[in-house]
Amino acid sequence: MQVLLLLQFAALQSTLARRMTPVKRLRLNIFNKRGGATKPSLSLRGAGFRAYEKRTLARVSRGGGATGTTVATPQPRPQEDTAVDLLEAHNNAIKTRGGQLPLLILRMVRILPRLLAVMIPALGGYSNLEKFDLLGTALFAYVGTIAGGKNGMDVFGCMVIGTVTATGGGTLRDIVLGGEQQVFWMRDVTYLKICIVTSLVTFFTWPRFETKRGWRDDHELLCFADALGMGAFCVMGAEKALVRDVDPLCAAILGLVTATFGGVTRDVLTRRPVRIFHATIDGAEKSWYALPALFGSSIYVALQTCCDVDKDLAAVCAFLMTVTMRVAAYTYRLTLPAYPNPEWQDGKRVR
Repeated sequence: MQVLLLLQFAALQSTLARRMTPVKRLRLNIFNKRGGATKPSLSLRGAGFRAYEKRTLARVSRGGGATGTTVATPQPRPQEDTAVDLLEAHNNAIKTRGGQLPLLILRMVRILPRLLAVMIPALGGYSNLEKFDLLGTALFAYVGTIAGGKNGMDVFGCMVIGTVTATGGGTLRDIVLGGEQQVFWMRDVTYLKICIVTSLVTFFTWPRFETKRGWRDDHELLCFADALGMGAFCVMGAEKALVRDVDPLCAAILGLVTATFGGVTRDVLTRRPVRIFHATIDGAEKSWYALPALFGSSIYVALQTCCDVDKDLAAVCAFLMTVTMRVAAYTYRLTLPAYPNPEWQDGKRVR
């Protein structure tokens, strides 16, 4: 009898213990492990809550919470960034005003010494300024070849456009200066050899980089190449004008012509709006282009004529200022004032 009473008492205690067990909280998981949204799922521990499960789902789907119950919604785990995602994010940051200028300058500082360390020893018979000129020739030939390819030209057309882009400004400078000497690329055919080799290499290798790495014709690499070529050409153009005893103002202008009129010829041959003359092309505002070249050549002329600075030091200062100014204009979308051109519709100004 006592054993039976003890068994009944133990059963009663176990029943009371089950009733006093706290209700397990409702866990709602709407994110999978990789952060993507999934179908909401509920995990209820305890009996008699099937109807409550449906009501809770209805409240959550309407944006409300579950009264009297804690709804634990875990934060989504961030996806691991792949190389393509990082490249796309970086390109988007470059497009925004005030993007990644410090990063661009850092990369320029890291890349430029390596590039010069490879090229300068191979040019032992040239002065430092002539090495700058040859470097600018290769970079402008690279940019011009891509511009020709984007306009549907074949290998010969791209080679011509690359050569014209690299030599057009210097050719016009030598014609304006006059004299009995031939234009520079006829006196030294090394310039033509560099243009041809650079154009061919770019034509056959750039599409692979463009496809595999997602590089575009407005990528930062082209901005760097264009800025470096501009800095080299504006310095060399101003120096050649000063050697011919040209007025300092005219020397600065000839530096601008040397750095930009190869691009003018390229745009004319490819039937595109001339970049340095237009505020917008295809609805997109264009950043400073001619202004950095004019600024760099003016600095070089001022350091040579007014401050009597060493020629190589003046060239380096003007080169770095030109490149930095061009990269800053590209990054921050700095533009010159445009002439107001309102649009009218039905007698009312639309824009």
